[in-house]
Amino acid sequence: MNKKLLNILCVLMLLCGLSVVAAADLTNHDFTTFKMDIPNDANLTEETGFNGKDVIENAVRSNGGSIPVSDLESDPANTHPVWTDNVNNISIQFINCEEDKLSDHANAMKQMYANSTFKEDSGNLHIYDMSKVSGEGSYGVCVENNGKSVVVITGDDLDLLKKMGESVKFN
Repeated sequence: MNKKLLNILCVLMLLCGLSVVAAADLTNHDFTTFKMDIPNDANLTEETGFNGKDVIENAVRSNGGSIPVSDLESDPANTHPVWTDNVNNISIQFINCEEDKLSDHANAMKQMYANSTFKEDSGNLHIYDMSKVSGEGSYGVCVENNGKSVVVITGDDLDLLKKMGESVKFN
């Protein structure tokens, strides 16, 4: 019986070790204006996001086909980079606060994701529930750069988003 128990404990320790190794599969990536750890298997595609304008589709869908004029505040000439990774279901956005006339993460999230809900602060991370924007179980993690810029990471694996957010270093 002791041998069986020892075998079970060995298997459990091996499984725990493998899960820790799998969770740590991140590599540093340079986004020019900031650096951040991303999943090793990430396949990032860069697109152009329109500041505040990309909220229209979600707002119209969530508001029964109409949208308040107050949601149309941003200058459509201003854009920002958005990197998406369909493998890990994540999106990374860099927002220049001065260009968009924003003061902090709360303004950025209100303008970019009108239906997001602030959830909590975790260290220097600001966490949002994105269920009304991207579906049940989705989150947004914001990292601020002293009112100059905000990095917004969205996806459905909150632990992964937090690890990525904790690694952000602004250039």
